[in-house]
Amino acid sequence: MKAGQLAYHRFKEMLFDQRIPTGATITQSELMAMMDVPIGPLREALQILESEGLVTMLPRAGIRIVKPDLTLIRNSFQLRRIIECEAIRKFTERASMEEVLAWIERHQKVMRDSGAGVSTDELIGQAHATDVALHAALVAALRNPLINEIYERTRDQIRLIRLDNLYLLSSVTVASTMTEHLRILEAVRARDSEAAVRAMEDHLAASLQRALGL
Repeated sequence: MKAGQLAYHRFKEMLFDQRIPTGATITQSELMAMMDVPIGPLREALQILESEGLVTMLPRAGIRIVKPDLTLIRNSFQLRRIIECEAIRKFTERASMEEVLAWIERHQKVMRDSGAGVSTDELIGQAHATDVALHAALVAALRNPLINEIYERTRDQIRLIRLDNLYLLSSVTVASTMTEHLRILEAVRARDSEAAVRAMEDHLAASLQRALGL
């Protein structure tokens, strides 16, 4: 991996770990020290990060780190709705029954664990991994690398939104998310694409409310 790519991934890792604060304005020198990278790779990384909307380069003033606002939240979820509702149609058509049943069992296991005394941190980690993996699998069903790239950027913005809005998973929100996913998957198992789309729309609407802290 090239130095610029390493700097790019290090920035995102530190941003999502909240070691780089959202909304802050930071100089290149400060970022070099924080990330322990040379100026060249940092500048390469910043060009990509600016194109992704994660930073804004301010002439003679530094680098402003994105701070999610209501507009970004609504725009991100609108884009998710456009992509994922079409994705669930394709997934309903293309996924094998074996794959669908495996996803249902994975979600049911999370639900069983939520009532079996599994530690909250472990449960949240398991639920988060299941959530991310399912949505990625649905988008992959579109078989469109351009959409995959756009979706990756949107997913990064959603992660920032959740961090900035103190989005905290709990056993209650885990159960809600898994239940919403299971409704989607049951519609897929029935090969009912319209029901699957409706269930996806309901899930994304509920996710938006959780991201807003409502």
